[in-house]
Order: sequence, then C-alpha cells, then structure tokens
Amino acid sequence: MRKTTRIFFAVFDGFEPLDLSGPACVFQAANLQAEMPLYDVIPITPRGGLVRGSAGFAIDSKPSSNFSFGQDDFLIVVGAERDPLFSAAENSTYVSWFADLGRRCGRVGSVCSGAYVLACSGLADGHTISSHWGICAFLADRFPAVRVNGDSIYTKDSNLWTSAGVTTGIDMALAILEEDHGPQLSAAVAKRMVVFSRRQGNQSQFSSFLEAQSRAASREVRGAVEWMLDNPAKDVSVGMLARIVGMTERTFYRKFEAAMGISPAKYLERMRLDLAKTLLEEGVVTKEVAGRVGFRSYSGFRVAFLRTFGLSPSAHQRLHARS
Repeated sequence: MRKTTRIFFAVFDGFEPLDLSGPACVFQAANLQAEMPLYDVIPITPRGGLVRGSAGFAIDSKPSSNFSFGQDDFLIVVGAERDPLFSAAENSTYVSWFADLGRRCGRVGSVCSGAYVLACSGLADGHTISSHWGICAFLADRFPAVRVNGDSIYTKDSNLWTSAGVTTGIDMALAILEEDHGPQLSAAVAKRMVVFSRRQGNQSQFSSFLEAQSRAASREVRGAVEWMLDNPAKDVSVGMLARIVGMTERTFYRKFEAAMGISPAKYLERMRLDLAKTLLEEGVVTKEVAGRVGFRSYSGFRVAFLRTFGLSPSAHQRLHARS
C-alpha cells in the first residue's frame, strides 16, 4: 500500500487562487486516476480559519498546529499580487512560521511570486529558483544568496521546487507527480485535465508561442496561430488557414502580416523550428523531430534549423539536451 503524501499549501490573505487550485487539481486527479489516495492536499495558516483569495472567495485553512510535519511532507507557498504578497513576505511572524515548517518537511516549494516568501525564509539560500518574470529582478537584487532563474517555467534544485507565473504551478505539479509515480500516471493526469503534458521546466516563460498568441490581437489571427500550434505536423497553406478562420485568403494574409510582422508561411516555419528545439532538448531522435514538426525531409529540416539558429539539430541537442 503506497503511503499518502501530504501537500501543505501555505496561504495568506489576498493569495492567488490558481496558485493553489491548479496544482491541487493535479494531485486530486492523480488520486482519481490511480484509484488510491496518493496525495492529501491541505491549505494551512498559523491559526487556521477562512482566508480570502484575490478572486473574492475564501478557503477554509487548517491550523498548522494540527499536524506533525516530517520528511515525507511537502510544503508549498503560493503567490499573490504586490500588496498582499509584500504584506505576507515582510511579516516576520509569518515568514518564521513558514521557515520552521519548511525545515521539518522533506520538500519545499513555491508557486509564482510566492518565491518572495520562500526567499525571505532563508530556505532558498544557495539554491536556484524560478518565479514570475515580473518579480525576478527584484528577487535577484534583494537576495544575493539565491540564484534566480527568470527564464524557466519551473525549477527543481535538490528538494526545492519553484515555478513561474500562475499556470506553471500545474506544470510543476505534473513534474512532481512524474517524479513520485512515473511518466505514465503524469501523462494520464495531464490528458484527464486537458493540459500540455510535456511542458518542460527549462522552457522559457517568453516562448515564441506565448509571444505570438499575445500579439495576435484579432480573433481570426489568434485562431490561426492556435491552430498552427495545435497541428505543427500537418500540411497547411494560407488558403487553408483562411478557410479555417472564415476569411478570404487576401484579407487573412494582410491581417496576419500586420499583426505578426511576418507572413503566415514564415511564422509557421519558425514555430516549427522552436518546437523542434524543445523536442531536441527532451532527447527525441533528430530525424524523428523533423517529422513531428512538419518537415517532409530531414535534409530540409537540417538546412532550415542551421540557417535559423546557426548550428545543426544534432549539435543543438548535444549542447542543450537535459541529462
């Protein structure tokens, strides 16, 4: 019989609900998928009671004094917008409470800007952490003993797990699940939740995918971008994309180029190459990568990759593949 892992979420007034609910749903989905209680998710505060989140609703936290913490437990602090975050992180009583619990637990972490509380506790000293891009420069300046990785969506350093902005807490939780119970269960949970099951920790917060979606202001252009992201290996033409979003080919081409600063064909190639970089870094065989991102031949893929990034796919993999 597997032992249930307790995941304690340290919350405070004004916390970001998704920092808690996103990872919590991953762990609950794991319980349902495995048909056994692998995880017990417990929101805690020093005294317990209702804690109001930034979305306006409250959760019922448990007082930490109700529990004996040990090496099998995991403590994670959530983030918040500036005012409630600074109120919690600069409250010496709250930070000391978190630090004391963290020293007793086997694993400690933060979601999003909760890294500020983590850094204030001293538990991140000598470690590399990730956090929301908007606070990384502040953390790096304020805490010289902490290495701040402002690019990755989540980071694991020894027993310390930290993630970037809000939704990346889900990515981190899936990685924790994979470490605890293997890739098959993690993939099944991701499928159950309809989320990206293989978004790796070292993927940039500023990927071309996110940038493209944010720049695609019109609904039609955004729809075309999202279709391309979802179907990188499919043969596609400007006419086909125009039909998908319900526009004439000429109008679609003009609106896409105006919004993105690049033609649909050139955007599609760059999107495929960026995706190829991620797959190469995951260790996928180079010739398989070419087919998975829509290139008809490996030689064509190699030429395009070399032209864009200045090195061959195999050289990129040797330099950047995760161990």
